[in-house]
Amino acid sequence: MKQITEFYRSLKPSINYLADEVVIAQAWKKTHGYIRSFNWYADTLALDVSALTIEDNAKKWAGQIKQGNTLNQLELVPAAKSEAWLFDSKGWHPKDITKRADKVPLRPLAHLTIRDQTWASAAMLCLADAVETAQGNCSNKNQSFEMARARKIYSYGNRLVCDWNSKDKAWFRWGNSETYRKFFTDYQNFLKRPLDLGRLVSTQALGSEDVFIVNLDLSKFYNTIDINVLIERLKVISTNFGHEECDEFWTAFKLITHWQWDQADIDLAKTLKLGDIEKGLPQGLVSAGFYANAYLADFDQKLGDKIGKVLSNKGNVVLHDYCRYVDDLRLVISADGITPQVLAKDINTIIEKLLKTFAGDDVTLNQEKTKVTFLSDLDNSGSMANRIEMIQGELSGPADRDVLDSTTGILESLLTIEDESTPELDSNHSDLALLQISSFDHDIRPDTLKRFAANRLESIVRSKRRIISIDADESLHEGSNELLAKKLILAWMKDPSLALVLRKAIEIYPDAELFEPVFDAIFERSSFAKTLTAVDSTTQIMMDYLLADLFRCASDFNGYFQVIAYPSNIKPTAVIELLTRYAQKVIAKEDVSPFTIRQALMLLAVTNKPILSNTGNDSIQKDLHCILVNKASVYQSQRSALFEVAAQITGNFDTYASLFLEQIEALGDKRYGALELFSKRGGPFWLALWKQLNKKVAFKEIATQLKWAAPQISSQPKPRKQTLAKIICSDINGFEFEHALIKLALGLVQEAQVNPIIIAKSPNEITVKLSQQYNWDKVWLSEVKSIECKVTKSDIGIDPRFRIPDWVETNLTVDNRIIYWIGTILRASVLGGADFTGSRWKASKTVTYKGLRTSWYKRRMGMMHAPESIIGEFATVSGWFSDLLMRCLQWPGFESTFVQHKDVRAILDLETFTDCIERRLTYLNSLICKSSSLPVLPTEVFRPNKRENFRIVTVQQLLPRSTDFSIADVQLNNEAFRAKHREHLLAVCQLTVKTLEAKLNGDGDEKKPSADLIVFPEVSVHIDDQDVIKRLADKTQSIVFAGLVFTDHKGKLVNIARWFIPDYRESGRQWVIRDQGKENMTLPEQKLGITGYRPCQHILKVHGHPDGPFSVTGAICYDATDIRLAADLRDKSELFVIAAHNKDVNTFDNMASALQYHMYQHVVISNIGEFGGSTIQAPYKQPYDRLISHVHGVGQIAISTADIDLGAFKRKSKKYKEVKTKPAGV
Repeated sequence: MKQITEFYRSLKPSINYLADEVVIAQAWKKTHGYIRSFNWYADTLALDVSALTIEDNAKKWAGQIKQGNTLNQLELVPAAKSEAWLFDSKGWHPKDITKRADKVPLRPLAHLTIRDQTWASAAMLCLADAVETAQGNCSNKNQSFEMARARKIYSYGNRLVCDWNSKDKAWFRWGNSETYRKFFTDYQNFLKRPLDLGRLVSTQALGSEDVFIVNLDLSKFYNTIDINVLIERLKVISTNFGHEECDEFWTAFKLITHWQWDQADIDLAKTLKLGDIEKGLPQGLVSAGFYANAYLADFDQKLGDKIGKVLSNKGNVVLHDYCRYVDDLRLVISADGITPQVLAKDINTIIEKLLKTFAGDDVTLNQEKTKVTFLSDLDNSGSMANRIEMIQGELSGPADRDVLDSTTGILESLLTIEDESTPELDSNHSDLALLQISSFDHDIRPDTLKRFAANRLESIVRSKRRIISIDADESLHEGSNELLAKKLILAWMKDPSLALVLRKAIEIYPDAELFEPVFDAIFERSSFAKTLTAVDSTTQIMMDYLLADLFRCASDFNGYFQVIAYPSNIKPTAVIELLTRYAQKVIAKEDVSPFTIRQALMLLAVTNKPILSNTGNDSIQKDLHCILVNKASVYQSQRSALFEVAAQITGNFDTYASLFLEQIEALGDKRYGALELFSKRGGPFWLALWKQLNKKVAFKEIATQLKWAAPQISSQPKPRKQTLAKIICSDINGFEFEHALIKLALGLVQEAQVNPIIIAKSPNEITVKLSQQYNWDKVWLSEVKSIECKVTKSDIGIDPRFRIPDWVETNLTVDNRIIYWIGTILRASVLGGADFTGSRWKASKTVTYKGLRTSWYKRRMGMMHAPESIIGEFATVSGWFSDLLMRCLQWPGFESTFVQHKDVRAILDLETFTDCIERRLTYLNSLICKSSSLPVLPTEVFRPNKRENFRIVTVQQLLPRSTDFSIADVQLNNEAFRAKHREHLLAVCQLTVKTLEAKLNGDGDEKKPSADLIVFPEVSVHIDDQDVIKRLADKTQSIVFAGLVFTDHKGKLVNIARWFIPDYRESGRQWVIRDQGKENMTLPEQKLGITGYRPCQHILKVHGHPDGPFSVTGAICYDATDIRLAADLRDKSELFVIAAHNKDVNTFDNMASALQYHMYQHVVISNIGEFGGSTIQAPYKQPYDRLISHVHGVGQIAISTADIDLGAFKRKSKKYKEVKTKPAGV
């Protein structure tokens, strides 16, 4: 079904696309997300301001492109680059300051306005398919490196997230928020490729030949790109792809890439010897990586054409492979009787010639960084890349204390690695052989290793703190953390550009006394110090940048320190207080480093220490300070977001809502537009505005006009005709169930066909009536045959959020309008509110600056439909419903080709839509557990492994014991027990991995430990420890069914078991979470105040096995004794899993024996180790086949594995184990 108008099916380099509102909006979305996450320098407040007003700005910016508006001037942000420093009798200073004459340790970053960034990104969207196709598909997981080489794929860095068709043509996913592919994945492939192909060469090389890996680095690459040449190369790539040339596009492209700097910045760059900053691509431009790849696309192919050919007859130098990661080039070379030093010179000469011919006159190698390494020095288990991969593997699983301790030592050693330069010796020098031994190369740069180590060490410390209780061990542990922070500080002192290493040191041990000398050393060397005589300008600028980075980090720390637990002796807020003192010193000197002053002002605002200043330039940061002290300047619509930011910072939403209304009171007719921005966005600031609106006489009329956005009041609707809005906002919203939503959709289709006026109406304008008299929370029952939908008059006005967007294809048929509108109503109904673009993710309780990352306009073009996001983990709708919403609510740049359900993919028009949902309703009705009066929701699970049998693991752990629960601590939140429980869980999970590894080693059939299903006991995992379970599931690629410790649901404590399902797709692993509730409470649970809650029964349809798919379902302990549930599930599942915490082991043994026969399927019980008795049974004829596994004895930790045949009892063939005769009725 072509839901989206044909115009947006694929973008082209045409002015109609470049200046299109929708394309601009999507370009802004990608740009906004990338800058927040990855840019070295970012003005996050400017991003907030743009988020609220993007709906208007997208139209305005699109028009400005057509009008030929010029760019704003770039702002220079000189950032610190890697430089060796030391500490000696002179103090802390650069190791060799004379090197700065040739190599300045500064990177000339450019700060661009969000509009100018968006324009360049919009052009990237238009050119993306052509440029990515020219580079080839580097993301194909089924493609070996040898195949990639054969397909002439050489570029791995800054590649866009694309889909690829069978003809190797790329389609950029321009409608989602991601821009570039994941760094780690592509960089790992970039490192592995030369090793893999080099290994292949070495097996075929002659005895006298050596195989080398050559590392080359382009010098100041971005600055050497000639924009005019880039444009010509883009035109060639575009024409080769099949695009027609549009002169207006290229004229506009020249304007939006005609970057200009302020003269003061040009002069500063010359003073600092940063080169000619007016040339090349601005560093800091989101799309710069994309354009840089296009610039070198021809060079890549020309160098690739030389693969398999002799580059130099001297030494028979042959090129076997070439690949590139941005400005980092790797060659695989074989040579006969030539030293690495000589080879380096030859390769430099050859590549320099190729660069000059096919890259550009200014593109050259940084020959100092050329490294030639024997393959054998890199291709071994001790190579740095392999060591990093090993560390990642250890930490990606459920790392217990032993793993954390052993990994810490390895990571600390990475902090001391230095880039030691080796001298050049004459080819006849007697020590040449000795030099070759000592000049082996790490395949990853030292600064990259240190950042990696710092990140992982901070993560390890956080993990350790969660398993160390408040006892005598804590002081010892915190002493080691302080020492680790000092080691990180030392690593940073040796290279001050490693700001991330310093940040991680702060996160590990945020002690003001420890860091005051560090901050003081930075400040006294900056441009803001009172005495500057002893410090050169380069060092001052480096320190200015470090101050800006610290201020930005401190703004983040203000919220981070509220959610991360530190020991009582550490006062992390004191570090923020310390940095605010330096920020106050910085703003006293407004004539230098404006980028540092901006971050200082932002930190003072975030910590609610506003200042009023009449000097310097107007800025949004100063406006925010004015608002914080209730002295807002003249109202500017583009800065409306600052009022909500002020409310976030202080937590006083009512105060700043009132101030905002005072600001707009004199705007007259424009007041509605000012308020509509917030009414569409929703959230706590809008709720505060609405409350104030009704109190102010001057806004009474506008309040009436905005009634469509009024907060809904929950009520108890009677079982009669009601407005849909009243039902979905109530506590008995039956439309939280997929069955009811389908009936609603059918009712809407029927009414839309006979009364088209209903299309685009909101839930407030629709009445619903059931065909049978049932309460509204029972709409899912099969006895409720249909829902009658009608239009009703409403006094709240037209809700603009339900207007059908222009991008929906309506020229040929009205069906698309109806289907899109039905999608909006269904999504609003399941969410329980009028804003169909929202979600049910829980908001953070921290009071701090969070920013404005979204708006209604942005959400409409980027909704998540997963059950977890729209209904929660109990998931009373399935993945099928998510696919249906995906099909209905498409937006430009979004492709629904990854919709899994074939029947949803087959929807073409209203007729096939109706047929699809009718068949789905019939299917869901057939699954209902009639005896238990319980809806069943199926979840499709696609497994990556194709083993014949189904591998199941039961985990029997010791904690928590029954005596650990008490009225005083039902949720086991006591800090001492939390640490003990988490450490026990980690140890048990690590034991599970080791058990699987031992089994695989014994079988000799697989390299990595894996299973299909791992089952934990009832109430065995605290909800804050589910990250451990996810790591186990990731490590073993397994589904996990685990009982969670009693948890809160809508104010009541409930007992749930959670399905953790890793869903492997082309885009990566995603989590599918399903909560299985427990209805029947035992007497001890009743005494603890636990409430029964089981809204539905989940069944997993597991694909990926030869005899599959298999249906797997579960229950929690006492619920499994309900014979009605067993009878309902008998014909619906092939595996019944029970999470138990039960001391009556004999009864459960007998129950398992009865269930496995009467349900005629495998039954699995995982009980707590306190009582034992975990078992796996199946109705085989022979007793030794029937009892597959059983753990005897109390107080036992046991990990049991079994490969079971889930198809045994439905298979007609008799060549497998002999099974018992079926019970009657099966």
